[in-house]
Amino acid sequence: MCEGPKLSADAAEWTCSKCTLGNKGSQTVCEACSTPNSAAAKEEDYDVEPVSSLAGKIIALYFSAHWCGPCRSFTPQLASFYEEFKATDKGRDFEIVFVSSDRDDASFREYFGEMPWAALPYADRELKKKLGGEFDVQGIPTLVLLSPDGDVITSDGVEAVSEDPSGSQFPWRAKTPLEALDGAFVGKDGSATDLAAVRERAEYIGLYFSAHWCPPCRGFTPKLIKFYQELNKASANKLEVVFVSGDNDQESFDEYYGSMPWLAVPFNDDRIRSLNQTFRVEGIPHLVILDRHGGVVHDSAVGAVQKPDSVAKFPWPAQALDSFDPSLFGKMLNAGPLCVALAPAGTREDVVAAVRPLAEEHKARFDADKAANGKAAKPAIQFMLSEEKKDPIYGKLASMVGGLSGPILFVIDAKNQTEFASKKGDSITADSAREFVEQFLKGEANPVQ
Repeated sequence: MCEGPKLSADAAEWTCSKCTLGNKGSQTVCEACSTPNSAAAKEEDYDVEPVSSLAGKIIALYFSAHWCGPCRSFTPQLASFYEEFKATDKGRDFEIVFVSSDRDDASFREYFGEMPWAALPYADRELKKKLGGEFDVQGIPTLVLLSPDGDVITSDGVEAVSEDPSGSQFPWRAKTPLEALDGAFVGKDGSATDLAAVRERAEYIGLYFSAHWCPPCRGFTPKLIKFYQELNKASANKLEVVFVSGDNDQESFDEYYGSMPWLAVPFNDDRIRSLNQTFRVEGIPHLVILDRHGGVVHDSAVGAVQKPDSVAKFPWPAQALDSFDPSLFGKMLNAGPLCVALAPAGTREDVVAAVRPLAEEHKARFDADKAANGKAAKPAIQFMLSEEKKDPIYGKLASMVGGLSGPILFVIDAKNQTEFASKKGDSITADSAREFVEQFLKGEANPVQ
């Protein structure tokens, strides 16, 4: 079902990827080392169907590779699910497309031969790269399900197929925060408290993902306890925290939870997996702040708790131009392009005045998109302020452009592994900031060499 690249007898010469020897366009393997020419696949090697054949269907993009052990283990399981599910009424409007991370065409062909579904042509490496970036693929195997309109239903398809091989819950739509959290919690005295009661008495709910076996968690927990107590002393029932355990056994859970003054999801409760999926928890400790209506106020609040003014500034709503925060930096890079405003000593106020209006404009657009499209929304660009002699990232980025005599804007596009910098000068103005960001968004900015 995949259209392979074509090759005619008078095709251009090609260079072997293994030995770098030049070959005639008509050759299908290198005459020196017999390495296959990935461009030599013929259209008749595959059944060809137009992309329009996928219209109206739920599509699962399967990011995988032959060299990946977990992928090879999961593929037979996915194939079994696919063949059985396609025979049902629900399965008629479902299709899988293999997006290969194989290192060469021969490996792709061998691996694809084991699959009963469609594939993106191996030769289209640029589209493969774009898809990986668009759907934030951090590792393989990854199975992303898309609605007929192209919206992301879930990025956790691998886990969904593993836990629901019959497809009874297909298409495994992600739960809202309140849906994922709904149920009873245990209190310090062993009594049960339901979500409705928590929402009625507390203005905000903190979900604390942590575990006894995790040293950073054990180091952070006393700080969170102190913050929790000080906040609720200043304003009664401002925040209720719910412990979402990653402990390996009941004994560890009981010992760790014994040190905490708040509620907990019971050990081994099914909601723990659902909450980790809903909030895409990739490491612990992790703290998410919700309002009582289930809106996410702050999705990575561990760093905010530890700031000197944490109680006064709670609940720390996201700012359009945040100061550098190590706990947010990686998350922002994964979310999309990040524009770091580098402010040498003495230039902070001028830089903020020039950049903040632009940052607020882009944040407003993203907030509107998120309100309309939920998790499918992605920021076109984000902003962060980094000050000389204050932030560790400042020196690293400044050195990449040969040092600074004045402020600049530095865009990090992590998904495409490229960086861009505005022109060096003595200052940044609102007009120059806007011009540079627009050039980047149009693809007209020059990468840092």
